[in-house]
Amino acid sequence: MTWLRPAVDRECSATEIRNRWSLLVKNNDKYICRRCNKQLSRIAGCGAVAHHIIPVAEGGMHTIDNGATLCLSCHNHVHIKINKGISYMEALLSDSK
Repeated sequence: MTWLRPAVDRECSATEIRNRWSLLVKNNDKYICRRCNKQLSRIAGCGAVAHHIIPVAEGGMHTIDNGATLCLSCHNHVHIKINKGISYMEALLSDSK
């Protein structure tokens, strides 16, 4: 029987890189929202979001220390604050939604 050998020399797509990064960030944070400390589901699509602290468009990398696990509510809150010109850390720490 001949086994197919995976192509190890091919490059990962941007989607594959982001998906792998997302899982690493969420596993590192133990699926706990870094803003509200809510325990999140490990089931894909159930509310755990890996958020870039420094956006890739601004030079951020797909590294664990550039990611934070957030619940959907906190992720929306942070983006609303950032869009108003508030820094990521201030948005992460602010209470008002």
